[in-house]
Amino acid sequence: MKRVEVVMRSSALDTFRESAARLGISEYDISEVRLSPSSAVKERRRLYRGQEYTVDLLSGVKVEFITSDAEARPVAENIITLIAADSIAISSLDEVISMSTIAGQPVPRSRTDRGDCEIAGVTDSW
Repeated sequence: MKRVEVVMRSSALDTFRESAARLGISEYDISEVRLSPSSAVKERRRLYRGQEYTVDLLSGVKVEFITSDAEARPVAENIITLIAADSIAISSLDEVISMSTIAGQPVPRSRTDRGDCEIAGVTDSW
């Protein structure tokens, strides 16, 4: 399994959301990030209520999702062509643990890189 992190402009988020299902991405996390511009980018000066200030951090959005090993690179390449992503990182995962609810009780669910799903700590009390 692979974890893919895409950092993009906020305006590109709608394009990503529209194309996520077509790319096979069903669940993803979105978080707001601040990017430090490179030294080649000149300082941007803004005017707010008569006061001039410098914008030293640029706002962006980070989208994270999990996909299979074989799908990670093609999905990343499709995202690059759809939106002008600032950066895309692909990293390996051995196991994913998420919480689900069974009979009103939160239960950790584990998914391994083989795609096996198992529910840890659940015993049959029939």
